[in-house]
Amino acid sequence: MGQQLTHALAFFTAAPDSWFSQGKKKIEACGLWIWETVQGDFNDNQTTGQVVTGTVISMIPFVDQICDIRDLIANGRKINEDSGNTAAWVALALTLIGCIPVLGSFVKGAFKVMFLGIRKPVLGAAGKIMSFKLVSDGVDTAIKGLNKFLAMPSVQKFFSAVGIDNPYLYLSEKLREVMSSLSVPSLLSVLDDLLEATRELLGKARSWGPASIRKPIDATLQGLTSVRDKADGMLGKALSPVNQFLEALAVRLHIEGNTLYHTYRGVNVHKLRKLREIEEAELLLFKRPDWVDVNAVAKYKGINKLSKTHRKAMKNGWPDLENGFLKDEYKTFHIMNAAYAEPGERLYRVLDPSNKSHDNGTYWLREKDFLALQSKAEWRKKCAVWKHWNENGEYVIYTVPPGQRIKLWEGPAATQEIDVKIKDPKTGEFIKTKDTVSLEGGGNQLLIFPGDLRREAMGPRRKTGWGYSDLNDEGNCFVGVPKLQTNWFGDNKE
Repeated sequence: MGQQLTHALAFFTAAPDSWFSQGKKKIEACGLWIWETVQGDFNDNQTTGQVVTGTVISMIPFVDQICDIRDLIANGRKINEDSGNTAAWVALALTLIGCIPVLGSFVKGAFKVMFLGIRKPVLGAAGKIMSFKLVSDGVDTAIKGLNKFLAMPSVQKFFSAVGIDNPYLYLSEKLREVMSSLSVPSLLSVLDDLLEATRELLGKARSWGPASIRKPIDATLQGLTSVRDKADGMLGKALSPVNQFLEALAVRLHIEGNTLYHTYRGVNVHKLRKLREIEEAELLLFKRPDWVDVNAVAKYKGINKLSKTHRKAMKNGWPDLENGFLKDEYKTFHIMNAAYAEPGERLYRVLDPSNKSHDNGTYWLREKDFLALQSKAEWRKKCAVWKHWNENGEYVIYTVPPGQRIKLWEGPAATQEIDVKIKDPKTGEFIKTKDTVSLEGGGNQLLIFPGDLRREAMGPRRKTGWGYSDLNDEGNCFVGVPKLQTNWFGDNKE
């Protein structure tokens, strides 16, 4: 047996006594040693420290392949206990993702720590149902394991050597890269490669080892063949819950990266002042961009008061528009109806980098309405959003989780109007002029109570691609952006 394989096996279990013999007995001992090593299963009693230490060991070349084979065999046994249990196939899919060769040892190691945190509750799930709580608990466990893994001196040295400043954001990006190409064929490709390596290693164990291990090895290989025969169909069923877990994990990694690694360079965009309403009105009157109307009649007049239908809906659980956080927000609607956001639906919210632009804010768009927008100018005009409210430049996606049905208000946005005022140079007071500027409105908008939004279901910030300014010669106040930093209402602020 090669020295590399000998050293790799030694990481898992001590050599059998007969290993120290000579000739045929030593060859048999080699086969036995391989067989004992790859029979490792999901030890439910492992401490986090044991898991983390094992993962660091698995980052050593060749050792990682033995780890992958151990995990595959353990997965196969779980599946063969009940081949119709989707949870067992979810666990296999997570194992296969952690075996993708192009990821590199560190990313594979980190994924394995996190996926173990998810895999254990999945396999222990009552019923076979992927609930929101199950996903949330699995992600919490995954992050706890990852934190211990990242704190190890050997891992810290790796960061320093390769220049990774923020491992959470780095892993979030890598996970999203994997998610973008994740499919049944890609998982089957990894499975086939791993099966080939498993057959090769167990073939050595069978030919070298004592007769007593041949039948168990044959049974194991037969079980893995059975898994492969069913994999085409069952991995397809597992893909949806797998993506659900991965999305929640990617979001959480992004949040952890923003929360724990605040690295600001240059200007702090959160301290910069936006235009005031009176300043914006004067600027828009002078510049007259095509998304602003001057001295126009309101096309979509706002609601003046709530109807009996609105009040009845509020009694039935729709957001309160007469008291509290959303008081009088109905005035931003031309027509307003009680509606729902269904589980699995993706909602979009446009933001800017300022301190008051919260990811879990009140105004949202349905996916079809957001994707139909071609420019920031169109967004401003249809959604009737002033610059002093929102400078734009970023957005987030909220995916309504299973079991949640959000009650919300929906309808076309009302026309927004501002009277233009000028400053009297003598008195310093602002005097109303005969001019008004307005934003047309008419675009469909959603009003949601922020308390109905779950942090785990919120995606990371992304660039709109529309920039952070509206006017060609306007100074861009957001220097150093995009930060794409989560800003959750309710968190402690500076």
